[in-house]
Amino acid sequence: MRANKAAIAKLLEITPTFVNQHIVINESISRRRTLGGHDRHFATQSQFAMVVKHIHTLISGTQLQFDNGEGAWYGIALECVVSINDHDPKRLEIIEYFETETERKTIIHITTEDT
Repeated sequence: MRANKAAIAKLLEITPTFVNQHIVINESISRRRTLGGHDRHFATQSQFAMVVKHIHTLISGTQLQFDNGEGAWYGIALECVVSINDHDPKRLEIIEYFETETERKTIIHITTEDT
């Protein structure tokens, strides 16, 4: 599946609003993509939080990077983005397809450090 150019453009448009925000990133990597979507039964999950200090777009690897300025970052492979959901201004869901079966779902919540 090819990257969704409209989703990538929207992603590049809205991510600057994440700078200086405390975010929680929930990542799920599924080893089995199904017709119904992300298969959580064949997935590994990770979660972490940070304050975003910089948003970088890297030409090498076509990557969008959320950077806390202290050595932690999270990257999105732009050429693999197939969809985003940004209906809630404090929540962003990004779906990336890798190879024929692997899918990564990333949910980024803008929150407070107390949450």
